[in-house]
Amino acid sequence: MTPLLVLLSALANVMGGLLVVARKAWSHRAMGGMLGFSAGFLLAIAILDLIPESLEMDESNAFLILLGLLSVYFLGLFSSGHHHGEASLHHAHPAPRAGAGLFVGMLIHTFFDGASIVAAFDVDVEIGVLVFFAVILHKIPDGLTVASMVLASTRKRNRALWASLALGASTLLGALAMAALLSMDVQWNQEQIAAMALAFSAGAFLYVAVGDVLPEIHHENKTLSTITVVMGILVYFLTTSLFSLGGMIHHH
Repeated sequence: MTPLLVLLSALANVMGGLLVVARKAWSHRAMGGMLGFSAGFLLAIAILDLIPESLEMDESNAFLILLGLLSVYFLGLFSSGHHHGEASLHHAHPAPRAGAGLFVGMLIHTFFDGASIVAAFDVDVEIGVLVFFAVILHKIPDGLTVASMVLASTRKRNRALWASLALGASTLLGALAMAALLSMDVQWNQEQIAAMALAFSAGAFLYVAVGDVLPEIHHENKTLSTITVVMGILVYFLTTSLFSLGGMIHHH
């Protein structure tokens, strides 16, 4: 199940790139709505699932939450701007260097997406499914963003498609790296490694939602951002309720 979901999340990046190459224009409103929903879901899963789960295993994982948050913040500085969608909406003709910075930043970001899914499934199936949803919700906007930026800076559609394919490949690499780490005989046991990865992911998710996506979409359209963020949180509760009702998962 886990390999299939990792593959689906990688393909979502490629889908975003294909939409750009096919010249399907996404409006500010559509992109903002998608990102607002994603931000609400990310917030809910980070605060209500990932953080409690990782701290229950080891309270010192709190440091990794901070590290995850700061890593994404510094990655954003290095990437010459926004990494979640609006850069391509506001800047029609970005400089090649800005496009390259964004692309490298997004490669690292998607690598950790893949790692997060594998680590979450290792801890708990319910958390794994929730992390998969959280990741895939922002995968198409990610692919759209990078492909748009590369297309605008290089004028070559094949390069835009290759960029989104690279994001998908990076997701798969992250998943493989985490799977390898979990199977290695290191000083931490498998559960500790997974909990540490969850803590790092929680910090990253928090920053993406609060420091990155929300300020941008709120600036664009306050009503839309409020509605879509609340919808994302409600869908999180609906999903967890369905798990509970189905008796599918034992929640720690």
